[in-house]
Amino acid sequence: MATFPTGAQYEAYGDDGPYSTSTRPDRLRNVGYAEGRAALASLGTVGWRPERIWVDVEPRPQQPWPSSSAAQRQENRYVISGLLAALADAGFPRGIYSYASAWEAITGSWQLPDVPVWSPAGSLDFASEAIDLCMNPSFSGGTVHMAQWTDGVSGHEKLPIGGHVIAH
Repeated sequence: MATFPTGAQYEAYGDDGPYSTSTRPDRLRNVGYAEGRAALASLGTVGWRPERIWVDVEPRPQQPWPSSSAAQRQENRYVISGLLAALADAGFPRGIYSYASAWEAITGSWQLPDVPVWSPAGSLDFASEAIDLCMNPSFSGGTVHMAQWTDGVSGHEKLPIGGHVIAH
């Protein structure tokens, strides 16, 4: 799950990455890059190499994304771009897991047409709703590779375990 850095994380990782350390945007990219390296280290610990890494971009109350201005949403994009770069540099296909209102609030509806999407539909109002996600442009402009919906069972809303996923 991507997160906006705390002050301590910004200080610890802002000057440790492939980007310049002289500007705030590049320091935020470095922090995102560190998030990606941490995710890769976790995968290495368990010995798993997934076919694609899905970067979860949604609100996290414990470490909220600043999003009250266009400038803050731009800073959020710097963090996410650094994280995506770390995964790409390590040779992993990557994608975005989010939903339209979260993506808009966090990134200002940033368009990434070359990055695949895993899109949750929530609970279904009509039978073809999840499939419709795959047929229409995604919240970020990327092609939807997976659509997910919940059956309303407590605890199954966030993961496909016990829920339903359509993969393309």
